[in-house]
Amino acid sequence: MGRLKFSVGEVAVVNTRGRRHLRGRAGVVVQVGPTKGEYAVEFLDGRMPSLAYLEAITLDSIANADCGAVPKPQTRVDNRATSRSGCRR
Repeated sequence: MGRLKFSVGEVAVVNTRGRRHLRGRAGVVVQVGPTKGEYAVEFLDGRMPSLAYLEAITLDSIANADCGAVPKPQTRVDNRATSRSGCRR
């Protein structure tokens, strides 16, 4: 069996390759499978759907997420827009 991209309990975010209504949503991997390269992700934001089965290619780990590809809420600091993750816009 090959190396897994995620393990159960890891936090992942849906990237720009994911389904449009799920992009940018973060969730916890709750199951590996049922098919090869697929993960069950339970989302943390409370919106529906709260659980989705997604292919590995549509998920990024939070630590490796590209700030330009993942939409994040904006806050204003010193008249410069920054996201909560600290990535400069």
